[in-house]
Amino acid sequence: YDSPVIRANWWTYETLAAESARDRNQLIRLAVGGVVSAAMAIASAIGLLLLLGFGMTSVAYSMPFIVFCTF
Repeated sequence: YDSPVIRANWWTYETLAAESARDRNQLIRLAVGGVVSAAMAIASAIGLLLLLGFGMTSVAYSMPFIVFCTF
Protein backbone atom coordinates (compact mmCIF):
# COMPACT_ATOMS: atom_id res chain seq x y z
CA TYR A 1 0.00 0.00 0.00
CA ASP A 2 1.52 3.30 -1.07
CA SER A 3 0.46 5.95 1.41
CA PRO A 4 1.26 9.64 0.94
CA VAL A 5 1.30 10.09 4.74
CA ILE A 6 3.09 7.02 6.09
CA ARG A 7 6.56 6.49 4.69
CA ALA A 8 8.52 3.50 5.96
CA ASN A 9 12.09 2.98 4.86
CA TRP A 10 15.43 2.01 6.40
CA TRP A 11 16.16 5.61 7.34
CA THR A 12 13.03 5.64 9.52
CA TYR A 13 14.10 2.53 11.43
CA GLU A 14 17.62 3.90 11.97
CA THR A 15 16.19 7.20 13.19
CA LEU A 16 13.91 5.41 15.67
CA ALA A 17 16.86 3.44 17.05
CA ALA A 18 18.96 6.59 17.41
CA GLU A 19 16.12 8.44 19.15
CA SER A 20 15.59 5.53 21.54
CA ALA A 21 19.28 5.58 22.50
CA ARG A 22 19.17 9.35 22.97
CA ASP A 23 16.04 9.11 25.13
CA ARG A 24 17.68 6.40 27.25
CA ASN A 25 20.71 8.63 27.86
CA GLN A 26 18.44 11.54 28.70
CA LEU A 27 16.52 9.37 31.18
CA ILE A 28 19.79 8.42 32.91
CA ARG A 29 20.77 12.09 33.15
CA LEU A 30 17.35 12.95 34.61
CA ALA A 31 17.66 10.17 37.20
CA VAL A 32 21.13 11.32 38.29
CA GLY A 33 19.90 14.90 38.48
CA GLY A 34 16.97 13.84 40.64
CA VAL A 35 19.20 11.95 43.06
CA VAL A 36 21.58 14.92 43.36
CA SER A 37 18.65 17.29 43.86
CA ALA A 38 17.15 15.12 46.61
CA ALA A 39 20.52 14.82 48.36
CA MET A 40 20.98 18.60 48.30
CA ALA A 41 17.46 19.13 49.67
CA ILE A 42 18.10 16.69 52.52
CA ALA A 43 21.45 18.30 53.34
CA SER A 44 19.96 21.79 53.36
CA ALA A 45 17.05 20.66 55.57
CA ILE A 46 19.46 19.15 58.10
CA GLY A 47 21.56 22.31 57.99
CA LEU A 48 18.47 24.45 58.57
CA LEU A 49 17.41 22.34 61.56
CA LEU A 50 20.89 22.64 63.04
CA LEU A 51 20.87 26.40 62.41
CA LEU A 52 17.53 26.75 64.18
CA GLY A 53 18.97 25.03 67.24
CA PHE A 54 17.35 21.62 67.05
CA GLY A 55 19.57 19.02 68.64
CA MET A 56 19.84 15.92 66.50
CA THR A 57 21.54 12.61 67.09
CA SER A 58 23.92 11.05 64.60
CA VAL A 59 21.11 8.88 63.25
CA ALA A 60 19.82 11.97 61.47
CA TYR A 61 23.04 12.13 59.47
CA SER A 62 23.06 8.47 58.47
CA MET A 63 19.32 8.24 57.79
CA PRO A 64 18.05 11.72 56.93
CA PHE A 65 14.42 10.66 56.89
CA ILE A 66 14.51 9.78 60.60
CA VAL A 67 15.17 12.94 62.59
CA PHE A 68 15.32 12.97 66.37
CA CYS A 69 14.85 16.46 67.77
CA THR A 70 15.16 17.60 71.37
CA PHE A 71 13.23 20.67 72.37
